[in-house]
Amino acid sequence: GRLGFSRPKSQRDTDTDRVYLSYERLSLADGDAIVLTAEPLEEGVSESVEEVTASPLWRSLGAVEAGEVHRADGFLWLTGGSVPAGLAIIADLRAAFIA
Repeated sequence: GRLGFSRPKSQRDTDTDRVYLSYERLSLADGDAIVLTAEPLEEGVSESVEEVTASPLWRSLGAVEAGEVHRADGFLWLTGGSVPAGLAIIADLRAAFIA
C-alpha cells in the first residue's frame, strides 16, 4: 500500500476493505502487525473483543506473540470520513509504527 504496508495473503483476494472475523476465521487476522478496531456504538462489541483477545487462539497469532497489536479508535477508523478523522488515523499509525 501507499504507506508501506500490505495485507497478509489471506486478506488480499477480497472485494472489501474489512475482514469480519469469527473464531473459525481468526487466523485471517494474523500478519506482521494488527491494528485492532471495533465499532464502539454497536451493543456487545466491546465484550466480544475482550473475549476474543483473551482466547488462546488469539494469543497464538504471530503479531500478538510479537507484541505488534495496536488498538485504535473504531469510530474514527471505521466511520470517520473527515479530515480530522484522517489526521487522527495518521497519528495512530505514527504512534504505533514510527514512535
